Amino acid sequence: MTQTARNDCDVLVIGGGPSGFAAAVAAGRMGARVTLVERHDVLGGMGIAALVNNFCSAPKDGKRLIIGGIFGELRPRLLDRKAIYTHIGGKLNTFEPYNPRVFVELLNTMCAEAGVDLRMGRSVRDMQFDADDSAAFTLDDGSTIRAGVV
Repeated sequence: MTQTARNDCDVLVIGGGPSGFAAAVAAGRMGARVTLVERHDVLGGMGIAALVNNFCSAPKDGKRLIIGGIFGELRPRLLDRKAIYTHIGGKLNTFEPYNPRVFVELLNTMCAEAGVDLRMGRSVRDMQFDADDSAAFTLDDGSTIRAGVV
């Protein structure tokens, strides 16, 4: 089967939960051609699909953040949109519920900013690893994506 450039990528990320999203954004920012495949129609993993939408409290002592990286960028964006609830009743939360709609919007925005090609509502049906250290993944819509790193 002949592959088109549109279906070739440097990095294929399978799963658009918090970890997959962060991996895709980080790789895209480093200049890789990235495709992210997610079986649900939205990014966000169980925080969105099952509405388990809260983070463990990010501040270690109420002042310093203990989690950085992509999450360290996402959390302030949620705060700016008043979409993460860090205090309830004047007390610092041990968990931080967030607005799922805004969360999904921000994940999509950050993926777009990093140039990530999103394949939503798709599952991997088959995979083949080649001798040249590449892999071919066939999705449930019949399309094939070749990637150097998965």
